[in-house]
Amino acid sequence: MMSLIFLLFLITCLLIIKNKRKPAYVMFAVSCVATLYWFSFHATDPLPILL
Repeated sequence: MMSLIFLLFLITCLLIIKNKRKPAYVMFAVSCVATLYWFSFHATDPLPILL
């Protein structure tokens, strides 16, 4: 999943280089949503630590 987030940001950077402004904004928003989802998935995951 983490590689997908990097891929989305790479696509965003390539769109910026090609001067495609609106698709770059959309891809940036999709990347941010995916990042926030992945963060919330890991932040709420219980740690199986036995002390």
